[in-house]
Amino acid sequence: MKRYVYMVVAAACLGVMVPGATGAGASGLKARMVARAPRLAELKQAKAVGEDLKGLVQIADETKVTAADKQLVADENRDRAIVYQIIAKQHGSTPGHVGTQRAAAIYKRAKAGVMLQREDGTWYEKK
Repeated sequence: MKRYVYMVVAAACLGVMVPGATGAGASGLKARMVARAPRLAELKQAKAVGEDLKGLVQIADETKVTAADKQLVADENRDRAIVYQIIAKQHGSTPGHVGTQRAAAIYKRAKAGVMLQREDGTWYEKK
């Protein structure tokens, strides 16, 4: 759950960081990410999903996810992409670089049992 704090804080700042964004938009983004966190944690614990090298959630085991879970992953990644874009713009970087940096932080703080993706695309369980 802690890994979502960074993104939730960034999402909460959305209205301030992006010209034309409304507070309601930032609140909606934050609310969506917070609402998804418990189910994402369950899916991670079940080793159904994991974290990739781009700072996104990916399905690690297709046999353990439903269509609704796939949509949840897509929605999470859409919102993460928005947050990464905001942070990149604020720091004169690219969303890809922000995502890669975020992935490194996620990997470092991930609890044992979380599925992480190797550079070759295969998955391993953090020990």
